[in-house]
Amino acid sequence: MDTARWYQIKVRASVPAKWSERLGGMTIRYESDPEEGPVTWLEGRLRGQAALAGVCDTLYQFHLPIIEISSQPDEAPVNAANGEETTE
Repeated sequence: MDTARWYQIKVRASVPAKWSERLGGMTIRYESDPEEGPVTWLEGRLRGQAALAGVCDTLYQFHLPIIEISSQPDEAPVNAANGEETTE
């Protein structure tokens, strides 16, 4: 049985903020990396592997390279950029 998990997906590109709904309602956050250039962090709760596959497929269709995917149990999301627990 798939369970909801908190995911963070790092993409080497600027993903438009208006795509949040298309990407499972994930929050879109931007940063600049000196080595990788502009990167986008997609962060949020997805209801299982099928939802994650849908987000990844959307990124693939638009030729947006995924750098990293991380997940943790839904109840305690952690900021992958600095390893600190986040609150919402």
